[in-house]
Amino acid sequence: MARLEAAHRVSEALGTPLADLLDQVDADLRAGQTLRLNLAAQTSGAQTTTTLLVGLPVAGLWLGASIGVDPVGQLLHTPLGAACAIVAVALQCAGMLWTGRMVGSVIAEVR
Repeated sequence: MARLEAAHRVSEALGTPLADLLDQVDADLRAGQTLRLNLAAQTSGAQTTTTLLVGLPVAGLWLGASIGVDPVGQLLHTPLGAACAIVAVALQCAGMLWTGRMVGSVIAEVR
């Protein structure tokens, strides 16, 4: 609505045909919509990868348990397992924050 009001004010102030200005407003809105759709398509890969990577540790624990190993016991009751768990959680959080910042910065630039 703000763009329509601005087009109307410009038309009245400068004597420019309103139809030409409305065509430009329409073209600008369509270009913005196309840009947002392209952005969603380009960032969907990063978002899908992040979602997949969040589930992999759980899948690894399940796989270890299904072959007869006690992965939770190894992670919680041995020093090496505890160190691995702490590093894994730190890297998982860092990766999620990093991906979130990358996608967020791209989206912020478009707005």
